[in-house]
Amino acid sequence: MAKVVSVEHKPVNRGWIGLLIRGLLIAIAGGFIIFYPENFIRLLTVVIGAWMVVSGFVTLIGSFGIRNDNRRRNTSLIRSILNIVIGGLAVAMPFLVAQTWWTILLFIVAIQLCIAAVMEIVIGFRMRSSGLPAGGAFAGAAISIAIAVILFLAPEFLGATLVTLIGVSILVLGVIMMAFAIAFRFR
Repeated sequence: MAKVVSVEHKPVNRGWIGLLIRGLLIAIAGGFIIFYPENFIRLLTVVIGAWMVVSGFVTLIGSFGIRNDNRRRNTSLIRSILNIVIGGLAVAMPFLVAQTWWTILLFIVAIQLCIAAVMEIVIGFRMRSSGLPAGGAFAGAAISIAIAVILFLAPEFLGATLVTLIGVSILVLGVIMMAFAIAFRFR
């Protein structure tokens, strides 16, 4: 009778390959954003424009279902048509629209920072009147106002810096994912 010898095999885990490939693709995307920020902004404009067109058509179709409220239906129709037109322009002319959209977006962020600063100041005064330390709220308001002022005065500079920081963050994420993949491979 033949003797069967069992050999222990360590299971092969190939999940590290997928993680390595995803990390590599993410790192390449981060590098693209760092070295070609204008193209990233154009690509982002096209993606947002396409989303606006799709959203506009969905809203347009949904607005025909509104029967009893003419004001709501008309508002929905106007909103959907504006989404389709503006989104279509963004998709059709990203080179012309991208910089304008980016600047408008930065101004919107600056306005939001000003609103947040006012809210922080109100919270700070309420905290102070309650006997709580309010320095953090006032410091947050001051930082928000400082960033808003920079955004209003130099949106292109801060916008370019922001895009670069996004690119660096994505690149670092990709490198970390690749490092984990290699670590999983050799564990």
